[in-house]
Amino acid sequence: MTVADAIARLAQASVVHSSAMDHNGRVLATSTGTVQVEAHAIGFMLYEHREVRTSTTTLDATDVSRWTVESDRVVVEHLRRGPDHPVRLAVFRSYDRLTATTVETHLCPPDVYIARLGLSDDGVDLTWNIQTPRGTETIANRYR
Repeated sequence: MTVADAIARLAQASVVHSSAMDHNGRVLATSTGTVQVEAHAIGFMLYEHREVRTSTTTLDATDVSRWTVESDRVVVEHLRRGPDHPVRLAVFRSYDRLTATTVETHLCPPDVYIARLGLSDDGVDLTWNIQTPRGTETIANRYR
């Protein structure tokens, strides 16, 4: 996949479906929400609003990330502290025709994050594998 393919497909997304699983594959939470994409000169801002459900609670969550194209890669930054204080989450490079993977890990001690961005027939799948003291946990996001 080229970086441009992933950006173009993700920029068309309007909904997101997600699930978080523990190291045993047990679902910890699911979410469904809307996505709004705002183009900027070298990428886009991705605004998400979700309803997150666990076995005991439901809550609303929002998220903002900046996706920036830099030659042969895409940099994803979380903007929870605002656009002037981004937290770099991932740098993706093309792996094959349908997949891009992170070229460096994201550290949030004691956890280590790596990610895979994949094209599907109807959108983009972003999967995070998190190495935790308990084992590998996964967050799977489907943007459509």
